[in-house]
Amino acid sequence: MPMTGDPSEVTLAIKDLLQDNQQMLGLNGIYYGDQERIPTTPAVAVEAGPYTAELMPSRVRHNFSVFLLIYHSKLQDGQTTKLECDQFAERVRDLLHGHRTLDGLVIHGFVSAMDPGYALRAGALLRANRVTWDAISHTVLPT
Repeated sequence: MPMTGDPSEVTLAIKDLLQDNQQMLGLNGIYYGDQERIPTTPAVAVEAGPYTAELMPSRVRHNFSVFLLIYHSKLQDGQTTKLECDQFAERVRDLLHGHRTLDGLVIHGFVSAMDPGYALRAGALLRANRVTWDAISHTVLPT
């Protein structure tokens, strides 16, 4: 598969990778783009982040960021919910690190940050963790 310069293609490839491993990750919902309503948890929304491009001799370097927004809410002790949300984020990170090139779409990618917190969705307060995945690719300039 040739490398891409399209943020949507990279974001969709990550969503597909998560769906292929949904049971192993223990996720009940996987979405392209953030959602106003999260009908079931744990869930992850895969959202394209900042994108930049740099002109190089005869090619373009593409810099991607993709946010994986992990949501979790369970009727249980708050400490347990926090721990489980962090563990979902860690499993997602480990999966992404095992697929650094996304089958050749990028040169390499890695998780650069995991930011725990809360999110308010449709009036419900959810535990959340924003995982940031950064990657680069090169494409040839059209002639």
